[in-house]
Amino acid sequence: MARSTFYHQLKRPAPGGADALRDAVARVHEQHRGRYGYRRITAQLQAEGLAVNAKAVRARMRALGLTGHCPPRKWRRPTGEASGIAPNVLARDFAAAAPGRKWATDVTQYTIRGETGYFSPMIDLFNGEIVAYSLGRRPGLELVLTMARRAFRAARPPAGVIVHSDQGCLYQHRDYRDLLKRHGAVQSMSRRGNCWDNACAESLFARMKIELLRAQEWGSLAAFERALARYVEYYNRDRRRLGGESPTRRRAQYELKNSVKQS
Repeated sequence: MARSTFYHQLKRPAPGGADALRDAVARVHEQHRGRYGYRRITAQLQAEGLAVNAKAVRARMRALGLTGHCPPRKWRRPTGEASGIAPNVLARDFAAAAPGRKWATDVTQYTIRGETGYFSPMIDLFNGEIVAYSLGRRPGLELVLTMARRAFRAARPPAGVIVHSDQGCLYQHRDYRDLLKRHGAVQSMSRRGNCWDNACAESLFARMKIELLRAQEWGSLAAFERALARYVEYYNRDRRRLGGESPTRRRAQYELKNSVKQS
């Protein structure tokens, strides 16, 4: 297909006219509970075979009064020194060529009706997948040890995987460091007080709190954590990343492509 023909097709309205496109936009927005903005809705509709473009989708969203959840952007002056425990090996290079090459982790807290819980995920930077996670009532060492054990057991990454975190005392503890060494992992730490060095984890927490925690009133901490487990499954399996597929679909595509090369 010629380039001019391709772009002409993108500008054509979806079958059924404007009303059909409006209904399709509303359907995808509802399907993802308001978590998708116009770019992800456009990608979803194009994946379904509709010839639509972002401009048309955005216009329909405005007409319907629909918006996507978007965390506020914050600017902070980069400060801090490197850790004496582990260098900043990751150095803000968040791209990974394959699964199990670069991981990032952190801990965030949430409070529901006076009860506080903690969420500790391990994120694969290849596709943004939450490899494993743990929940707890206290931000103690066992929280991160449980998460790390689950991640290594579930993904079995090759030796040399970079595991990045901030300089929190949990990640400086001998037991945590020894666990990484036993699995052949390379520990990496952000500079002190520099959240941008672990932006991928900060982004996940911001999304989770906008799309889930603050999206409704929760009756109890247990109810929220049950919903959080479902959200992690949704995030991995169904939620599209900008410019791509869902995390598990991208991993499956990589594994299929790799198996074809080896055969």
